[in-house]
Amino acid sequence: MGEEAGAARALAKKVQDISQYLSRFDLKKFLRPVHERVTYHDPCHLLRSQGVKEEPRRLLTSIPGVDLVEMEGADVCCGGGGSFQWEHPQIASGISAAKVEAIQKTRAGVVASGCPGCRLQIYGNLGENSIRVLHPVEILAKALL
Repeated sequence: MGEEAGAARALAKKVQDISQYLSRFDLKKFLRPVHERVTYHDPCHLLRSQGVKEEPRRLLTSIPGVDLVEMEGADVCCGGGGSFQWEHPQIASGISAAKVEAIQKTRAGVVASGCPGCRLQIYGNLGENSIRVLHPVEILAKALL
């Protein structure tokens, strides 16, 4: 496994989150306005393991018409970590309650997150709320189309 482990480490050094890659470019000239009030949830693995915090915010604020509003506790777990939301749904929902409250306080129409597990957890706990839960790149795509 030594050779394979070395190859895996070399590849891992080259891999980036899409927000890290896209936030390096000035995309404004290619984008039309998307009038959305957006709040961003920091996924635990992106923030704590990969150090990705500012890049998704830079990407979102590069989209004309996006009003990015920071939620209280944006960097606090949503309760969806890995399979935790399925293995311990009641505990996960309890953790999510504070996140949902923080999202609602922003009066955002969209909560963005780079993690599919977080998006599922947040969406499932927002209930019949009209707040949409999207990946930042989905918002970028709206500005391109």
